[in-house]
Amino acid sequence: MLQALGMDFLDKQGKTIPFGGEALAQIACISSTHLDSRLAQIEIEVACDVDNPLYGERGAATIFAPQKGATPEMVEVLDHALIHFAHQVSQHIGIDIAHQAGAGAAGGMGGGLLLLPNVRLQSGVQILINATGLREKVAKADL
Repeated sequence: MLQALGMDFLDKQGKTIPFGGEALAQIACISSTHLDSRLAQIEIEVACDVDNPLYGERGAATIFAPQKGATPEMVEVLDHALIHFAHQVSQHIGIDIAHQAGAGAAGGMGGGLLLLPNVRLQSGVQILINATGLREKVAKADL
């Protein structure tokens, strides 16, 4: 997703890494130089109803990859790739996505979204409550 928005993930030879979770282990450089400039002009609220970290025993690969058919060996490869990704993000972008609640949502998409400007991971139900004015409506409700 980030590559589609213009973020560059390069390997040690300066070539763009391929798509897919396993390829995250090849990242040697991250650059937002080509990131779509319109992203800086908007705020993005991400509906995120899990608080899993990016990697580890509660991380994206360990918890969610087996639900998608990943073998234990695949989970280990993906988890190591996510560890490497988080380290590279910290080194090149200067933010710690590894332990952010929700970073492990959608296979790590929550963590990836944190690389974009003006992004907040929020509870999906909280977004709906705010958008619909539910608190005010319930306060006026008369059963």
